[in-house]
Amino acid sequence: MRFLAGLVILVMVCGASPSPGAIPSADEVKSRSIWLKNHFGSGTATPPCSFTYASREAGQLLAKWKRASSTHAFTDRTLHTTSFTDPQTGLIVRCEVAEFRDHAAVEWVVYLKNTGSTDTPILSDIRALDTVMPSPSGDAVLHYARGAVCSMDDFAPLTEALRPGTRLHLEPAGGRSSSDFLPFFNLETPSRGGVVIGLGWSGEWAADFTQEDARRTRLQAGMALTHLKLHPGEEIRTPRVALLFYQGDWIRGQNLWRRFVLDRHRPEVNGKPFDPPIFNTNWGGTPATNHLENIDALVAHDLPVEFYWIDAEWFGRGAWWLNPGDWRVKQDLYPAGFRPISDALHQSGRKLLLWFEPERVCEGTPWFEEHPRWLLEVPPERRVYNWGDKRTFPDWVTSESRRNQIVDSDRLFNLALPEARQFLTDFISARIAESGLDCYRHDANIAPLEFWRAADTPDRQGITEIRWVEGLYAFWDELLHRHPGLLIDNCASGGRRIDLETLSRSTPFWRSDAGPRQRLCLAQHDFQHGHLRPVRQRRRRAGPAAAGRLPLRESQSHARAISPPPTLFPWRLLPADALHESCRRLARVAIPSRRSPRRVGAGLSSAGESPGVGAPQTARPRPAFPLRGNRRG
Repeated sequence: MRFLAGLVILVMVCGASPSPGAIPSADEVKSRSIWLKNHFGSGTATPPCSFTYASREAGQLLAKWKRASSTHAFTDRTLHTTSFTDPQTGLIVRCEVAEFRDHAAVEWVVYLKNTGSTDTPILSDIRALDTVMPSPSGDAVLHYARGAVCSMDDFAPLTEALRPGTRLHLEPAGGRSSSDFLPFFNLETPSRGGVVIGLGWSGEWAADFTQEDARRTRLQAGMALTHLKLHPGEEIRTPRVALLFYQGDWIRGQNLWRRFVLDRHRPEVNGKPFDPPIFNTNWGGTPATNHLENIDALVAHDLPVEFYWIDAEWFGRGAWWLNPGDWRVKQDLYPAGFRPISDALHQSGRKLLLWFEPERVCEGTPWFEEHPRWLLEVPPERRVYNWGDKRTFPDWVTSESRRNQIVDSDRLFNLALPEARQFLTDFISARIAESGLDCYRHDANIAPLEFWRAADTPDRQGITEIRWVEGLYAFWDELLHRHPGLLIDNCASGGRRIDLETLSRSTPFWRSDAGPRQRLCLAQHDFQHGHLRPVRQRRRRAGPAAAGRLPLRESQSHARAISPPPTLFPWRLLPADALHESCRRLARVAIPSRRSPRRVGAGLSSAGESPGVGAPQTARPRPAFPLRGNRRG
């Protein structure tokens, strides 16, 4: 039998049982309630958002507009809706705020709708979050993190002391929401606790943290650019904002945040909370016969692999990066498609993941030729390349976020168009059904921002981004509706599209293209992800050959995928008994940590407590978090 020598085992880790350390205190809930009352509790309360309308600030306008409020209680939350109507133009600004019963958190989205008969005046600088947090005991400290640009310091933790007069401005760059920075922040105020801020916007958000004086910190966040009028009947939405209040040090805030994300922003499969799978990863340029032999080996040796992962290069007529837009299966590799593979997996209780990159459309492909009206283009002077020789540039990491071309004349599929989105939904849904897919891997390897902005007119800046991002959510939501057992793997050249909205629908199984190359990268990425995203993965690669060898088939691995891979790979031997024990160990223990937990029930540790990469690994219990709707031990 033959098996993949490039075997990489991935396990998603998450908590499953309640933890005293992750339960909000009465004082923390009280802080949330006071903040909510100050912003939504009375007829004079000021909502935590801002904008400019016809060159006037929202603060000058909303107090004079007609106000209406309503409250609806549900078992797990209370929904507060407050709206403001401009009697002159018919613009309605509506804030929908969720107050969660089991968390010291609030979450909201702002909607703006033109109910008038003519276009509105210009709306600009729309901020879904604009509020001031007190810091009476001294300088506030902001904890945040880098994003993913395929580098050693992806997701590196960062800290900024906000002294009077300090203003920190953050953007992801390129339109993918976690490219330069993650959209999660912890504002710590000494001796008073603080607030964790999370954003849900899979485009170009912007956040500003300004220490106005020694006792006040101003928080602002929204889309980076809005300057647009609304047509009659037209409505737009802002990024989603979540605030979680905590007392004590910032690590406690992170644990409460992790519990909140796991409870409220975790994908479901067949109506149940997503459980962490173990993957076996494989390159798509491998013949189906090899895959079937590998599956036979998985079954014969009873390896607890739950998902069989087939990545790029199974489609088109050449190298994978030249062919998005030509989704015809390579008949020389997969003469019967993927159904024989998924059938073999399903018979053994396993599942199939398959890679797609539907957003990028290459010149000369069927989609490029047949649907030109559905494609967005970047003007030549605004194109950014960063592959091939361009990777040697000194500013490679910086331009990596903004890369909008892999192949010259790459186009962006326009999810803002309802007819284009319907076509894509039907197409991918049909591939899921005919191939028997259990996980749809959605990759996105070009930055969409310049495509969006090039499509906007001067009086509609931001509208293409809004409609495109809404279209992405609608596309994923419809796939999940049609296929209740489906998982969505959210990849964007690694973990570059991580935010509250995507986390609710998908999980990024491949967090960085830098990770497979160096173990130190994995340790670094693991550490920061543990603070901000409770559902994540650890990779295990088979070690040196030892006793009990089994001949295993080599496959082009993800570590080689970023460069043109050689056509042929050598045979190698890997120890089947070592693979088996590694899988079993991962199945038994969610997080074999190198760090001792800093606090009981915390599920986290500080950087200073790590004994180092070379230290022996010791297993510890799963970090504790309640699942949506039930509790598990």
